[in-house]
Amino acid sequence: MTQKYTTRYGELRLDTKIGFTDYYWEGVFSYKSKIYQKQIEVCVAIFSPKEQISDKTLRFSEEIVVKIDDYLQKAFEFMQKSFVVNPKEYKITQKDLTFLQHPMQEVLWCPNISFYEDDLEWILRFDEGQLSICEPYGVAVFFNEKEVNFIDILDDAEEISDDENL
Repeated sequence: MTQKYTTRYGELRLDTKIGFTDYYWEGVFSYKSKIYQKQIEVCVAIFSPKEQISDKTLRFSEEIVVKIDDYLQKAFEFMQKSFVVNPKEYKITQKDLTFLQHPMQEVLWCPNISFYEDDLEWILRFDEGQLSICEPYGVAVFFNEKEVNFIDILDDAEEISDDENL
């Protein structure tokens, strides 16, 4: 079994098997972000029902990750507009609306990307931020290939624990 893959954004290593169905591959892409104007690290995960990742999935993840600033910008624009136009739908408070007057990179941090084997839908999740909806698990923006699909407030998400691997 392959324990690691080398990609254009770094190494992916098999971290663990999740439940009885998925394997979890994880890596970190470190780069100088034009959006955040500093060096940042983006965690990259690929979930696969098989012990190996297809070339198609690896190539797709590379296309997205090496251009992550483009997708951060798309996500920020979509969220800013959506949160201001539909604050109740996204559980945006009055205090949150004041934060949204600032650039989104000052409001949301710690981007992570999740891909799924042979799937063109992927997730850009922000683990931390000033918005109240960032607790406890952050905010996720779902993409279909290169276009924003929808936003999910992860307030009802469940943490994946090591106990589930037994």
